[in-house]
Amino acid sequence: GATLEAARAGAEAAGARQATVQAGEVLALFDSPTRAVGWAERLRASPARWAVSLHVGECRVVNGEPQGAALGVARQAAALAGPGEIVVTRTLRDILAGTALAFGERGGPGEMPLYALRAGTRA
Repeated sequence: GATLEAARAGAEAAGARQATVQAGEVLALFDSPTRAVGWAERLRASPARWAVSLHVGECRVVNGEPQGAALGVARQAAALAGPGEIVVTRTLRDILAGTALAFGERGGPGEMPLYALRAGTRA
């Protein structure tokens, strides 16, 4: 509905190269991890209490629809995020090393450790 559309528009305003609404979720593709984190932080601050996951990986757009293994990883992580929580994969956490962002261990299934972005840190 309107909340999903507002989140999609917010992703575009934050610099997403593509943002779509699919099956009750917003999927946004960013060229910059820090832009993606900035968007996620705005979602966390919204009254909707979004569960957000961020991952980095290769994907392609076919007929306007994003595809690729990275999307499956992001969806798995999102399913484990709680309301108002931003979880990131180890891959993204490692890429963001050296920034002012702080992460706490979150746990995850088997080979997919997840980390929670701590509130109050900035990209």
